[in-house]
Amino acid sequence: MIRRAGCCLALAFAQAAWGMEWAASYALTPDASRSRTGSPYAQPESRAGNGWRQDIGLRAAAGGGVGQFNLRTEARFGERAVTHIDVNQLYLDHTLAEGAGRTWGLTAGKKILASPIGFGFRPLDVIQQENRRRFNAPPLTGVPLVAVDRLTAGDALGLVASGRPDEGPQREALTLRATHGADTYEIHAVAQGMAGQGGAFGIGAMGTPPGEGDSAWDTAWHGAALWQRRAPVLRHRLADDPAGPPLATGNPLQPDERAAVWKTVAGVQFSHGSGWGLLLEYWHDGSAWRASEWRRLDRLTRRQQALAGLAPMAAIQGNLAWSAGAFAAPSLLPDNVMARLSYTAESWNGALEWLATPEDGGNVLTLGLTREGNRQKGQFGWQHLAGPADSAYGQAPTRDFLFVRWLWAL
Repeated sequence: MIRRAGCCLALAFAQAAWGMEWAASYALTPDASRSRTGSPYAQPESRAGNGWRQDIGLRAAAGGGVGQFNLRTEARFGERAVTHIDVNQLYLDHTLAEGAGRTWGLTAGKKILASPIGFGFRPLDVIQQENRRRFNAPPLTGVPLVAVDRLTAGDALGLVASGRPDEGPQREALTLRATHGADTYEIHAVAQGMAGQGGAFGIGAMGTPPGEGDSAWDTAWHGAALWQRRAPVLRHRLADDPAGPPLATGNPLQPDERAAVWKTVAGVQFSHGSGWGLLLEYWHDGSAWRASEWRRLDRLTRRQQALAGLAPMAAIQGNLAWSAGAFAAPSLLPDNVMARLSYTAESWNGALEWLATPEDGGNVLTLGLTREGNRQKGQFGWQHLAGPADSAYGQAPTRDFLFVRWLWAL
C-alpha cells in the first residue's frame, strides 16, 4: 500500500511541478576528531582524523505536496569521497472533509513525524525513532507512511500505518496517536502495534505552570513514559558467550529484542528575558546496555588484543571495529542526566551541555555556537567524551570531535 502511494505521489508532483515553490541550500561541514589513546575500539588515525561533508538541499512545495531532497558527499581526508542521494521527505497532505469544527485529513508518502516531548531523549518517538544524541548528524530522513487524522480546535486523533525506514531497526507498524491541548498544558498519547514485536503504549505531557509570566523567568516542564512489550536492541554474540571463540568472521553485533521495556523522560526548562536559558532533564532508556554488558565487551576486546601475533592482525582489527558500532546507540546506559545552559542574543545562539551516566560515571561535554544571518548561517560544535576507564564514555573510540558548518540558503 505504501509503495503504491509513493507512485501516486510522484505523479502528483510531476503534474504540479510548474506551480511549485522552490528553496535550495548549500552546506559545507569540515570536521576533526581525536582518537582515545588506549581505547581498544579506536580506529587508525587515517579514519579517525579529519574529514568533511557537503550537503546540497532542495525543498519543493505545491498545495499539500512537499518534497525534500539532499545530495550528500562525505569523506575522510585522504580517502575517496562517497555521495548519497537522500529523499528526506516526499508526501502529500490532503483534506478529506471539514465542517462543524472538525477537519479530516490524509497524509501519504515519506514524512518526518516526531514527538515534541523531550530534548535529549523522546520516548514517544515510536514512528520516527531518531537518534537525538547523534553529533553533527546529516539532515533527518522521514518514514514511509499513510495517516488519517481528525483535528478539532484543541484535539487531534490520528491513525498511522508506517513502513520500514531507510535506517534503524523499526518494522511495519500501526500507530494510534492522540493529542489534547489546553491553555497551560498539552497531553500526547500513543498506542502501537509493530510487526513481530507486539505492542507499545505511552503517554506524555508538557506545559507551563498556572500564572506563568508574572516574573522575568519563564518555566516549562515536560515528561513522558512508554512501555514496549519487546524493544529492538543490538546483542554482541561473542561478548555474551565468554567460553566461545574470541574472533568472528562476520559482524557479531546482531539485532535482538528485550522484553518489557520502559522508556521515560522528565525535565524542566527555565528561560529569562535577557536570553539565558537552563534545561535540566533525566531519562531512562530500558533498551540501552547495562554497565555489566559494557564490561563483558571490554573483557572480550582484551582477549582479542592478546591474540596479536597468534591471529591475523586484520581479523583482530576488524572485530574491534565491529564492536565499536555499539557506541552508535542513542543511549549508552539506561539512566542519563543532562544539564544545558544556553544564551540567545539577536543573531547569536550558544549552548553548553553536560550529560552524565551515573551507573558508570561517564560524561559528555558539548559546546555549540551559531550565528544566523539573512541567508547564511555559521555553526561550531565541539564534544568531549570522558569518564573512568571502565565506563562506556571513558572507553569510547573518539575522545574529542569538532565541526564547523557554513550554510547558504539560495
